[in-house]
Amino acid sequence: MADVRPLRALHYDPARVAIDAVTAPPYDVIDPEGRRRLLARSPYNVVALDLPEAPAGGDRYEHAAELLRAWRDEGILVADAEPTIWAYEQDYGTPDGGRRTRRGLLARIAVTGYGPGLIRPHERTQPGPKEDRLRLTRATGHNLSPIFVLHSGDAWSAIEPALDGEPFCAVTDPDGTMHRAWPVADREVHDAVAAAVADSELLIADGHHRYETARAYADEVGAEAGDDARYTLACLVSLDD
Repeated sequence: MADVRPLRALHYDPARVAIDAVTAPPYDVIDPEGRRRLLARSPYNVVALDLPEAPAGGDRYEHAAELLRAWRDEGILVADAEPTIWAYEQDYGTPDGGRRTRRGLLARIAVTGYGPGLIRPHERTQPGPKEDRLRLTRATGHNLSPIFVLHSGDAWSAIEPALDGEPFCAVTDPDGTMHRAWPVADREVHDAVAAAVADSELLIADGHHRYETARAYADEVGAEAGDDARYTLACLVSLDD
């Protein structure tokens, strides 16, 4: 069974920064030149946290933690006031010149073992990237990017009626993909989303190292860290989308 719950997301305040200047691709596709270009757009670009480099040869993971604390203190990053599931759309181009829209949900999922009815991987992981992500999670205490998981069924119809008005953010990336997100704090909607995916087996489409990191971190901190340590950030998309 899939255990999907809302979260108090930590996100940028659009009144303080331009959202299109602080977004970035997944950390593992960014080379040094790409990182430099992202930081030239804004010193608050998320790449500074997710792919950190410390000045003067310091500990880059601790540097990421220090940046995160500083950005929170400055009000650059703010947390949801109440538990929220974020509706997310990607409008992207197809090889034949058309456009398609992918719809997903940003929420937290329970960290479990692999197996039928739980969660399934489709590729092997390597120890180096897992150790890198684990050290970053230890230092910051946050999931800085989501796992991309596929589920059966239709959870989008449970949240779509709650999407009133303009999105919280709308950003077009360099590939021409439009990203839109809406926060939904309605508990009845959360329950409907959870019910829609409860019987689904989850398939990791991207983020195997991040999921392995979440498992290792949950085992490492144990029950003393409370319930939150047993969950990790995910973007859930229907197999039918």
